[in-house]
Amino acid sequence: MKLNEMNVVITGANGTVASELISFFTNRAAFVVGTVRQLSENVENENNSAIIEMDPLEHYSIGSAIGWINDEVGNIHAWL
Repeated sequence: MKLNEMNVVITGANGTVASELISFFTNRAAFVVGTVRQLSENVENENNSAIIEMDPLEHYSIGSAIGWINDEVGNIHAWL
């Protein structure tokens, strides 16, 4: 599978490394989803990217995030 066909999830989207990864993949992947523990109100989603709330320490939160991604974006091809 080519990178431009992949849906990529990046955790810790408000961190420095994750922010750079999101910038990198946004121009190369089919869709990029960044996750944060607490969503701020000033987040703007791009055409092929979104920021969603997910607490990686809560199983329910992870399941909800995966459900949203599968419903709205499609299969997850990479999780970073």
